[in-house]
Amino acid sequence: MSMIRKFAPALVLAVVVAGCGGDSIKLPSFTAVNLGRPSTGFAVVGAAANGDFYGYEFASGIPLEAFIYRANGTVTPIVGPGGSDVSLRGMSSNGNWVGIDDSNNDALKGNGATVNSFTLSIAPGGSLVLPGATNNAGDVGGLNIGTVSQVFRKTAGGVETLFTNIAGFAPVRVVGITTAGVVVGVATQTGSSGFFYFLTSGTTLIVGDAGYIEDVEDDGRIVGNDAFGPFRMNSPVGVRIRLPLPNATTGAVYGMNNKGDMVGEFVAGGVTKPCLWDSNTGAFLDLSGNFPADGNYRSARAITNSGDILVVREGGSSQLLRLNRL
Repeated sequence: MSMIRKFAPALVLAVVVAGCGGDSIKLPSFTAVNLGRPSTGFAVVGAAANGDFYGYEFASGIPLEAFIYRANGTVTPIVGPGGSDVSLRGMSSNGNWVGIDDSNNDALKGNGATVNSFTLSIAPGGSLVLPGATNNAGDVGGLNIGTVSQVFRKTAGGVETLFTNIAGFAPVRVVGITTAGVVVGVATQTGSSGFFYFLTSGTTLIVGDAGYIEDVEDDGRIVGNDAFGPFRMNSPVGVRIRLPLPNATTGAVYGMNNKGDMVGEFVAGGVTKPCLWDSNTGAFLDLSGNFPADGNYRSARAITNSGDILVVREGGSSQLLRLNRL
């Protein structure tokens, strides 16, 4: 039986944050909600169009319970076959998701709390099928890990493709799959310690510039980070547009919604704080005023289409904090 947990009581805050050039920008009030269950760690996978967040808990790097962090103030676990834990790998805005059964490494897919098996008939025998992303249509992209790692795509209609690698590069993570079926992810290069992004074209991979892709929208917009800081791209082959980091030594972007709002973290004065890049004003917004100044690490990891933000707090124990934009 699925168990639903209630959140701790909410706290309504009116927030004034610092914008670019030192100006003050007053945002709408937020309702700050604490999940109320400490964990050793949380991984946030993404946000659905209905306001639900998806993710999983982990301990010592080992995935534990997967969950849906509901917009209505409840948490619904995602439970694998036989009650096993599920490691979520990717999701789409309509709640489709893909992941792994942690008890046996079997590939899974689902929608909401519904769990189904996922198979790849063209996978060589003995290989590990690791789905990494899905779109609203139900197409799935991922890695087939055997003697070599190859990117695969399986359409909702069952058409399967294994993509040919580029010499000297090895795909290590699939991050997203667009509505058009383009699979986007991250690869390593032989002799290099950095990461490069890739996308599928025809039956092969195209490897782009150095950098780590964090989120891919259905229409192909991308956010990621490289040695020069956070960036966004308007398409998988677009120009990198730098995100501002005023008064910060460094920063990173982790999520985007369909309006172009982006969330992440920045470091100022040795303290890591959550932030928002607002699409309406183009401003960089410090969100740390929503939380006690206790020195704990906080990072904004996902944002819904309505502007609600999920923040991970770490320090002693991890917690999930939600900012509901009113």
